[in-house]
Amino acid sequence: MKILLKIAFLFALSIILVSCKESGASEDSVFVSSETTAEFQNESFESLEPNDSSEQNESSEDNDFSDFFESNDPNGSSEIGESSEMINSEQTESSEEAISEDPVSIEESSDELEKVEAEGFVLLAEAIPDVILEVRYYSTYNFVGDRIDGYEEPCLLITKDAAESLKKVNDELLEKGYRLKIFDAYRPVMAVEHFVRWSKDLSDEKMKTYFYPDIEKSVLFQKGFIAKKSGHSRGSTVDLTLFCNETGKEVDMGGTFDFFGEISHTYQTEGLTQQQIDNRTLLRETMIKYGFKPAKNEWWHFTLKNEPFPDTYFNFPVNSRVVKPNN
Repeated sequence: MKILLKIAFLFALSIILVSCKESGASEDSVFVSSETTAEFQNESFESLEPNDSSEQNESSEDNDFSDFFESNDPNGSSEIGESSEMINSEQTESSEEAISEDPVSIEESSDELEKVEAEGFVLLAEAIPDVILEVRYYSTYNFVGDRIDGYEEPCLLITKDAAESLKKVNDELLEKGYRLKIFDAYRPVMAVEHFVRWSKDLSDEKMKTYFYPDIEKSVLFQKGFIAKKSGHSRGSTVDLTLFCNETGKEVDMGGTFDFFGEISHTYQTEGLTQQQIDNRTLLRETMIKYGFKPAKNEWWHFTLKNEPFPDTYFNFPVNSRVVKPNN
């Protein structure tokens, strides 16, 4: 009996020990699981917090969103990259369109300002259709040998007052078998400045044979052939000669336009034939009759006495755009 009791006691004790052991393992597992969960939660929250302020600053300064998406979305990087490229492409095209439109606006604005400046000017060929034009400074056949700054078209501009008087000159000459051939009229300040720059370059003498064979380039200022200012810039001065309708040629004046030498002086007689003197006299007296005054050193140069802009030197370019319709 005692033996049976001992066996029963031992059996019961073993059951209790097994139960306690299983209970302890469960608690341990729960404890470990709690620690693991806590660590996971801590790591998760830490991953959401910035680890370094410098990384935060770099992120805030980064404006390249395509790089940001590509680095954070490996699965969709190509699609996002393509989208960003499309956006950038559209922005670039938009910017290029805006840039391409700017010069047009600037040019139109510039033309309008020049038209305001050219108020009171007309196209010479429209004001006096019967004259002949040879715009020397638009060509390379001039004493410089290049097109002169400011001459953008082969046309000539002149003040309305000067045009009206010049038309009377031409009308009278037509009755005598002649007409005017005009080389220059209004001359912008930029063209005069071109002449001055050229005169200081003593090495450039490519046109010396044609325009100043007997004079040194270094004395052109001293002789009065080149000046820092020109009456042409006031708009009422013209350079011209006579053209014979019968022969279809320029009249012999004993010297050519823009020739630098004493032979070009207005009242020069030495070295001239009587016919050449008479031709110069006809031109000069007709111009004086209708209100022009001759220059001293150039037989071809005349300025309207009562010029409308006696103190203004204009600098708008020579082209047909600057003149307003019915100006």
